[in-house]
Amino acid sequence: MRYIALTIGPIVDTLSLGRKTAEVWMASYLFSSFMKNSIKKIRDRSDAEFIIPFVDDNILKVQDDGVGMFHDRFILTSDTLTLEDVEKILQEQKDEIATMVAKSINRNVNKVKTFFTQYIQAYLFETTGEFKNPIIDISKIMDSIELHTPILET
Repeated sequence: MRYIALTIGPIVDTLSLGRKTAEVWMASYLFSSFMKNSIKKIRDRSDAEFIIPFVDDNILKVQDDGVGMFHDRFILTSDTLTLEDVEKILQEQKDEIATMVAKSINRNVNKVKTFFTQYIQAYLFETTGEFKNPIIDISKIMDSIELHTPILET
């Protein structure tokens, strides 16, 4: 069986920048929304079966109520989905968020896209290994991967 896992960040670093409750809320919601929309696109375009988080059509159709509900990682199985497919979807999602933010703050869209492309970290892992408990075993690998913090160009 082939597994693909993703973890995103820098959540803790981003949340720690918030000085007001609304800033912390928005940061949390940004990552949650990013994951929800990415998962929806992956499901729409592939045979992906999500192990975590639990995903069904009803959850993805629920109107956002302003609360971040999606985890910062997923583990899925797929016979056809590739890492390149997932990377393309993630970049599309970063671009959508950047476009929305750029319009709302009246900034250059390309500059905001560049910022989001560099800032939102997406760590992907693929394996065909056999696991007694793939959730626990792959999560340990993802925990280790999350410790990597890239240096952003300024």
